[in-house]
Amino acid sequence: MSDHQEYQYTKHAQKDYSYSFKLQVVDEVERGEISITAARLRYDDRFCRG
Repeated sequence: MSDHQEYQYTKHAQKDYSYSFKLQVVDEVERGEISITAARLRYDDRFCRG
């Protein structure tokens, strides 16, 4: 038996958001224009995870 084990990794789809876009969303939330929940629904749940 070989000590070498192969592991399979699953790649998850990830969206790349620009820094300016992230700042825009944070600004909207901080000004009270939208809630964090609304931002998740509007912009994608993965973006807003802590």
